[in-house]
Amino acid sequence: MAEYTKYSFNGTGEYNKRRIVLKVFQEAAKTVNTFAEFREKFNDVFAMRPNAIVDTSKLPQDAANRYFVAQEEQLSFEGQAYFVSTQWGKTDDFFKILEIAKTVFQFEIVELPVPEKKQAPKKTAKKRVRKEKKTDVKSANVSSKTVAEVVEKQEKDTPAKKEVENDTAVEDKQLNFVCHNQNHLLKVMKKAVYTSLAALFVLLCVEIVLLIAAKVIVPTIAMF
Repeated sequence: MAEYTKYSFNGTGEYNKRRIVLKVFQEAAKTVNTFAEFREKFNDVFAMRPNAIVDTSKLPQDAANRYFVAQEEQLSFEGQAYFVSTQWGKTDDFFKILEIAKTVFQFEIVELPVPEKKQAPKKTAKKRVRKEKKTDVKSANVSSKTVAEVVEKQEKDTPAKKEVENDTAVEDKQLNFVCHNQNHLLKVMKKAVYTSLAALFVLLCVEIVLLIAAKVIVPTIAMF
C-alpha cells in the first residue's frame, strides 16, 4: 500500500521519507569536516544500515535506481563524493536518523498531517430529476427505435414468407397428384388381379368338367 507521509524541516518544506533523510544528511554534513566525524554522529544508523551512504568505489551498477546521484544531491568530504541511499521506509534505521537529527543536531523534524481526500459534491434533487427525465426520454427513444426496427424487419420478412408459403402450396399439390396417381394405379392393379383370378377359376371349372366327362361319358360310350 502506498505511504504518503510528509515531513517539514525546521518549519519549512514538505519532504517524503527519502527526501527528509537526504535533507538531514546534507545539513548535518555542513557541521563537520570529515566523513569520519559524520559517520561517528550517525554511528547507530550505519550499524543497522552499512550502505546508507557509500563513496564512488562502492556505488553499484544500478546506482541511479538506489542512490541520489545528481550533483546537487551528493555529499562531499575532503574532495570525495558520497551518495545517499533512496531506499527508506518506516523502519528502525529511518526513525534513528530522525532521532539523531533532533537530539544531536537540534533539527526540527515534524510529521505533517495527511490531507483528506476531497469529496465530490452531492447531486441536488433537481439534477437527479433532470437526469431521470433524460433517462426516460432516452428509454422512449430506444422503445420507438425498437418498434420501428421490428416493423421494418416484418416488412422485409413478408415477401420471403409469402415465397415460402407459395413453395409449400406447390409441393402440396405435387404430393396430392402423386398420391392420386398411386391410388388409381392400385385400383387398376386390383382389377387386373381380380380378372386374372376369375379367368383362372373359369379354366379350373372347365378342366374339372372335362375330367368328369372323361371318366363318365367315355366308359358309357365304350359299352355300346
